[in-house]
Amino acid sequence: MIINSTQFLFWSCAFGLTLILSVIVILPLLRRSTVKPEAHANLTQLNVIVFKERLAELEADHRSHALDADEYFEQKTDLERQLLAAHAGHVDLMDERAELSRSSTVISRWVGLIIFLIIPLLSFATYYLWNKDQQTQHRALLDFWANQDQYAEVADGLMTGRLNQAPAATSGHAFELLQAMQGNAYQHPFDATRWMNLSKAYMDANAIEPALAALGHAYRLKPENNDIAIAYAQMRFFSLQGKMDSVTQSIVARILVQNPDHEGALLLMSMATYHDQHYNEAIYWLQRLKRVRLARATLSQPVNPAIIAQLDQTIRDAEVASKKLEQNASDRAK
Repeated sequence: MIINSTQFLFWSCAFGLTLILSVIVILPLLRRSTVKPEAHANLTQLNVIVFKERLAELEADHRSHALDADEYFEQKTDLERQLLAAHAGHVDLMDERAELSRSSTVISRWVGLIIFLIIPLLSFATYYLWNKDQQTQHRALLDFWANQDQYAEVADGLMTGRLNQAPAATSGHAFELLQAMQGNAYQHPFDATRWMNLSKAYMDANAIEPALAALGHAYRLKPENNDIAIAYAQMRFFSLQGKMDSVTQSIVARILVQNPDHEGALLLMSMATYHDQHYNEAIYWLQRLKRVRLARATLSQPVNPAIIAQLDQTIRDAEVASKKLEQNASDRAK
């Protein structure tokens, strides 16, 4: 495998920093706590000086007959014994400290060696895990751009309306095609038609929230387009489980002002009022919707009898529900 200059520089810096960190961590452990021989020599010399001074005092007392020969000999012997004992005690203490120092040095060296091995292993293990995650992300990005190249033409046809449906060759690659359509929409952020078609693609993939967001973007780009506006209002209405919020209500009201016979707006108003148990209002909107559909029927395009029958049944249900609601209110008033 050929390593380029950037990789070589990275690995060189990583290896160098790892070594520096290892040395910084283990250097204090490698320092040997030795006992200085100068301290022992100075203490021995001090003991000898004290011994000589005390011996001179004993000799002076002996010459002045303050001490007899036996007392002089006894005290001199005791003084010599003390000097020897002090020297022997310091030697034992020095040996003990030296032994502890050697043991501590051995332990420190082993600990330092272990740390020196662990730090590079942990460093490279961390880099390996991080690099593995980065490779996964890079692979996903490469797949995304590969899909853009492969399905760009088909996606543009679907987004602009030149194609009504995806070619059979893209069967089994719906996700890749959807990614290409996403890229196409972001390349043309101010084209409302593309965003509306992207919303339809999301709906086909059963992705409700992205579909609503894409359609909302299309509506904000062209709020005067009633086809986009009513589609956005309907999607908001159904996403809220049959509730009409202020945004949906303002869209429907504006469309009905411009076109009082707009079937989509009339249907939303009838469904919303029926859901809110405003049955008299629902009957009004349902009857208007029925009249519009009957008025638009032609010999070449007659109205579907099943639709009219369904409207009539819904009107009757609303009338029954309205009477029941009035009866319940009357009973509570009594």
